[in-house]
Amino acid sequence: MKNMIMIAMMVLAAASAQAQFLWKISGNGLSKPSYLLGTMHIAPTDSIVGLPAVNEALDNVSALVCELDVTDPSAPQAAQAAMMRYGIAPEDSTLSKVLPPLQFAMVEDLVDEKMGPMATTMMLAMDRAKPLVATMMLGQLLVSDETLVQLVKKYGVLGSIDEALVRKAKARALPLVELESMDEQMQLLMNMSIRDQADNLVKFLDNPDSGFDTLDEMLTLYLSGDIKGLERLFMSEKNTLSPTDNLRIFGLRNSRWMPRLEEAMRRQPVLIAVGAGHLVTPEGLLPLLRKAGYTLTPVKG
Repeated sequence: MKNMIMIAMMVLAAASAQAQFLWKISGNGLSKPSYLLGTMHIAPTDSIVGLPAVNEALDNVSALVCELDVTDPSAPQAAQAAMMRYGIAPEDSTLSKVLPPLQFAMVEDLVDEKMGPMATTMMLAMDRAKPLVATMMLGQLLVSDETLVQLVKKYGVLGSIDEALVRKAKARALPLVELESMDEQMQLLMNMSIRDQADNLVKFLDNPDSGFDTLDEMLTLYLSGDIKGLERLFMSEKNTLSPTDNLRIFGLRNSRWMPRLEEAMRRQPVLIAVGAGHLVTPEGLLPLLRKAGYTLTPVKG
């Protein structure tokens, strides 16, 4: 399941790193500063988690605020159950009904080539799934070892910064504050419009490596601390989310998180670790926190 989530991030979306995505939050009545770190769900974790500034932030806080605890042993089962609840397409929106005939035939040919005797079973499951789930399944089949090797050669061993931070916090006996559940996150992802999901699948079929190209660009911007560059990328056509889905997945979640973040910061100093996409754009956490009266200071590595 973790591999499928990683593929989804690649589809939808090695230098020395700078901690430009780490910010100190102060003012507005806080007795002690908290910190905000924009993470990447797929990245060379040591380049960020090993930074002195990140470790100093962990030394100065009493809890870690994260999207959810991805190290929970029950997380894979929870993700699988949530995908079964929200990833099944309505009867009038099965894959064979929402994809153009040519693209559906491409899917059939690809599955037949990769799955052999299991192709019929997989196609039955894929046809009942929402296009995003089908894209994730195809991603696992089509991503080449060569592409993965190229990314690892350039950036080193890839993993989840969020997961590495949670493990580090637990090793320090820091409590976790989760902003949402696996069920909430999966529901949000799977409730993107079927039409947009189908359009994204068509784009993926045209160029299966496009997600890796975007991920490569994101990693370069992130590790160089280019927050403005990352914002431009999120606002460009390379962001395959529609404006409506982009607002729902980032902007509305940020607004929903704000009261929880403020409550956590007023109770104790915390390190907030969420995807870097939640920091940027006019609906990002950085402008929302400033608007709420907090002072944000970038922390260098």
